[in-house]
Amino acid sequence: MKKLIIALLVSAALLAGCAGNKVSEDKYSGFLSDYSILKPVTRSSSF
Repeated sequence: MKKLIIALLVSAALLAGCAGNKVSEDKYSGFLSDYSILKPVTRSSSF
């Protein structure tokens, strides 16, 4: 039972950390002149 609670807490922490990965436009670094051409990656890559 204790392992289940720990697993649920770890899962919730990981999901919460991954949920806020959007960057607002005012936080753009200016590295690219046009960020509108970027598209989300639909597949995962493993190295």
